[in-house]
Amino acid sequence: ALGSMGFLGVPLSLSTTILPSILLAMGCAYAMHLVAAPNGHVGMIGVAWPVALSGLTTTLGFLAMAAGPISAIRQLSTFGAIGVAAATLAATTLAPAILTLVPAGASSSRLVDLLRHEISRQLHRSVLCRWRSVLSIWALFVTFATVGLVRLEIATDIILWFPESEVVRQDYKAIRERLSGITPVNILVEPRDDSVSDVHSPAVVSAVDRMSEGLVHRPGVGKVLSIADPLRLVGRAFSGSEGDELPTTSAEIEQFLLLLAGMDRLDDVLHPDRRSANILVRMDDNSSDEIVSVDQWAEEWWRQNGVKGFSVETTGIMYEFARAEESIANGQIRGLALAVGLVAMILLAVLRSVRVVALALVANLAPIAIGFGVMGILGVPLDAATVCLGSMALGIAVDDTIHVTTTYQAARALGHAPDRALDVALKQVLQALVMTTAAISVGFAVLVLSDFTLVRNLGLVTVALVTLCLAADVTLLPALLVRADEKGPSRIA
Repeated sequence: ALGSMGFLGVPLSLSTTILPSILLAMGCAYAMHLVAAPNGHVGMIGVAWPVALSGLTTTLGFLAMAAGPISAIRQLSTFGAIGVAAATLAATTLAPAILTLVPAGASSSRLVDLLRHEISRQLHRSVLCRWRSVLSIWALFVTFATVGLVRLEIATDIILWFPESEVVRQDYKAIRERLSGITPVNILVEPRDDSVSDVHSPAVVSAVDRMSEGLVHRPGVGKVLSIADPLRLVGRAFSGSEGDELPTTSAEIEQFLLLLAGMDRLDDVLHPDRRSANILVRMDDNSSDEIVSVDQWAEEWWRQNGVKGFSVETTGIMYEFARAEESIANGQIRGLALAVGLVAMILLAVLRSVRVVALALVANLAPIAIGFGVMGILGVPLDAATVCLGSMALGIAVDDTIHVTTTYQAARALGHAPDRALDVALKQVLQALVMTTAAISVGFAVLVLSDFTLVRNLGLVTVALVTLCLAADVTLLPALLVRADEKGPSRIA
């Protein structure tokens, strides 16, 4: 993956620097299934197909992240997919070749024996005897998570990615306090066509002033400046009072503007051709939702209280940056929907049962919903990294689902009853599932050591998600498969 980036001249960026840890974890996870295959070298043949299918779904999960227009995310998506495809190919070709050098019949560890026998037997008994409790607990968790999903927010305040002790964050805080806000946003007031009067007419100036007053009282806004402010200062100088009256006639405004002609930066609030005015808004908050909400508020206010024939438009570097961040979030939501569709089609082509595919998707979407729901409840927002995890987590989660389902199907095809087929499946795959989850968790846990909040959150959330997915694949999925299989004529086998 890194060689491909170098060959194509694509530099490492904030998003692609996390790829080595991710791909190392995924490669180890795929190879682990071969290492843990029962019956030694012969068992690898049966494991290779599920591993290849798992790699395909994870590759699709990465590619689905490219649904947005942001190049950094597309690069993460593209080279992540290349890396996963390469890891899958290596796991199904290079790894078996290396493993042939390992003597067959090597003794297993105490942990392996525990997973294959005692723990798998306990899981099998719990799922069969307490399937109602298993389904109820997961249903309760999903319901609980729904509350959090409603409260989940997207955080795009870059400064929050730095630790509080960082000089950058401390300086940012000092500047914000001294300037009554640090994030500049511009709201332009312009005529819709040439038939209306210039923007410095008394009616427009009054509307701009009232709109500025409304902006000042919005949360997150530190300071607002418009053409009304210098006009009011001139008026006070002439009247000798502290009144806040604005000039009421066009002649007065023209005279005041003539006096202000030598004032520095008057063009910041009124264009020299008098055809557009600029309301300067300085915000205390860098969050994209706060910045975009100013645009929504301004348009609604002007629609109700503005001057006919004029319109407002929010612009500026920070506003466009906020819109780009919102686009990332929306793109990843579309990407998750695309990933679900692609994974469903792949599973349907392989498993050949709509019912089994539906059960598999439930077992994979439930832990993802719970993970993001807990984030919402705890007030941990989605950021530029964690917002991408939906598609990627789905691709990773489906891996374990494929191994459980295909092994269960194979046992049913041999004539085993559902309870016996589940016992066979858990004994064969539990060791590999636990070891691959451990490998992926360790790979992402390395990111937790970063001082950069963006990277640290990515590591924490991913470890939590893959752990939840393992729990779903060894409890929720088996309960769903067995109960669905026992209800009537089954197509699972």
